[in-house]
Amino acid sequence: MALELNPSTDLKIKCLYKRSSAYYDSQQYEACNLDLTALLVEDPTNVHARVLMARALKMSQELKRAEDNISNAILMDAEHPLWYSGTF
Repeated sequence: MALELNPSTDLKIKCLYKRSSAYYDSQQYEACNLDLTALLVEDPTNVHARVLMARALKMSQELKRAEDNISNAILMDAEHPLWYSGTF
């Protein structure tokens, strides 16, 4: 079941994801993870945020947390587990 969000929360989530992606692209992994943590407080079922967080944690050498996040993403989207195999 999808989480119902109000329009302002949805906009906040989109902005946090875009900014965290920019942080990731500029190798600012700690800032990326801070934004993704805030995003996941608002929308804990956001698979794309979990995948990006796993990638950023991997780059920060936080491998256990990275593995936990990618595992959660795969469990949340069990119909498409191979979609996430190449991103990690």
